[in-house]
Amino acid sequence: MAPIRLACPFLTGLLVYRANLRVRVPHPYVVLSLVLVAAFTMPVMGHLNWLFEAACVIVVFPFILMAGADNAYVEGMTGRVCRLAGELSYPVYIIHYPFIYIFAHWNWTTHPGKPRLAAVAVATVAGVLLLAHALSRWYDRPLRAWLSRAYLRHEATQTMALQQAARLTPGSTAGG
Repeated sequence: MAPIRLACPFLTGLLVYRANLRVRVPHPYVVLSLVLVAAFTMPVMGHLNWLFEAACVIVVFPFILMAGADNAYVEGMTGRVCRLAGELSYPVYIIHYPFIYIFAHWNWTTHPGKPRLAAVAVATVAGVLLLAHALSRWYDRPLRAWLSRAYLRHEATQTMALQQAARLTPGSTAGG
């Protein structure tokens, strides 16, 4: 199921990016946060639940993508929060699942009280966010920078080789 589950958001994001689909929303961070909270907290509607879920996947989530994609560079605290959330979204997505299983196993085996459960849940979320930030800062960014430099060196070498081959080719107008 994972390829199917991942194909829809990936392809929707690709469509929004490639087709340059944008929707302007006033105060986008606040409005889109409220739309997400409303979508995630909607009560189950019995036999019509599939219709609501389909509407979210087909209409609501693409709208959020299009509105978020229209956002220009935002200054101030809101801009910093948006950039941090964007920077952490991929590392959190990659690493969160094992922590969910560990937390769930601990909860099922120990049956903690609500205050302890809440404290451990908050600590787990904070720990995942801190680990994601550390991985982004000390692994992902340096690796991407190194790969970019290696790719640019490779491109420069290829360009130089093509230019040199063009100069050495008989009948070429580039070589003289």
